[in-house]
Amino acid sequence: MFIKERLVDIIKNFTCFSKDEMGAAKILAGYHQYFAVRKAVERTKASTLGDGKIGVFWHTQGSGKSLSMVFYAHLLQEELSQPTIIVITDRNDLDDQLYTQFSKCQQFLRQIPVQAKSREDLKKLLSGREANGIIFTTMQKFEESEEPLSERKNIIVMTDEAHRGQYGFEEKVDVKTGKISIGTARIIHNSLPNASYIGFTGTPISTRDRDTVEVFGNYIDVYDMTQAVADGATCPIYYESRVISLSLDETTLKAIDDEYDLLYSEGATDEQIEKSKQEMSHLEEILGAPETINSLCKDILQHYEENRQYELTGKAMIVAYSRSIAISIYQRLLELRPGWEAKIKVVMTGSNKDPEE
Repeated sequence: MFIKERLVDIIKNFTCFSKDEMGAAKILAGYHQYFAVRKAVERTKASTLGDGKIGVFWHTQGSGKSLSMVFYAHLLQEELSQPTIIVITDRNDLDDQLYTQFSKCQQFLRQIPVQAKSREDLKKLLSGREANGIIFTTMQKFEESEEPLSERKNIIVMTDEAHRGQYGFEEKVDVKTGKISIGTARIIHNSLPNASYIGFTGTPISTRDRDTVEVFGNYIDVYDMTQAVADGATCPIYYESRVISLSLDETTLKAIDDEYDLLYSEGATDEQIEKSKQEMSHLEEILGAPETINSLCKDILQHYEENRQYELTGKAMIVAYSRSIAISIYQRLLELRPGWEAKIKVVMTGSNKDPEE
């Protein structure tokens, strides 16, 4: 920290005041954020003169990625002569979260972030603009039309959770219908053909048709779980495999595995895989069968009471395959332990179409 130039840089560019209902907080970048953001800015300068692929900012979950994005956006304005920054997420709740984080730091950013309400709104926010602006949008808005939103070069696209949905540059033809489809990556690049792209993720992936590095460029910086645990920023995770007899039908399970192997080997779209999941809903019937739930609950109780109940907080979490199975597990646990009504709770997203139970 105490190299003179670096200390001045940290005070000027990596110390941020964030305001919310709780009052003001003074935020200082961690070492991993400082070095990674500095690398990202240098890579951005180079990519705007090249292919527009800035790279992948791989920092594990819980390492402060959203704040790294704030520091990066702040520095870009100075280093790249006021570019327009577009922040893309794949869900409305993420869009709101990130927008809120940036809004809290708007004095540090010296501009007020805005959220695009639709593709048309996004186009209005970009048209006639030559510099500045931090605009938030979801990737779904890019699929509403095909014409370019802006052909400017000084646009930087920041994608949060970059490992999830932004893939596919090539056209795919549906053998049955003859319909041509193109991936989200191609759609977004067609909308902003001269922009530069950077991906932020805690879990990049690399498969035949889904490769985070292929879309965004090489890794800029890696701060993985091992480093985060060593720094005390993330709790260590210990995995212990358990095998219990659930009396599952091996033939059915093999058929399910074969189906998914086939889908992925043929480069199926997310829609095709989702349809397949619906068609194979009998998997839920197998996992939700009373005998399966019973043997699972007995094993969980035995393991909890013999090994975990008196360790640290004594808490445990069960993640179920579906909401209906969660309810079945909950009811069976209460049948096996009648006095535990105050001890067990179900946490799930509610819907007005939910059955009474």
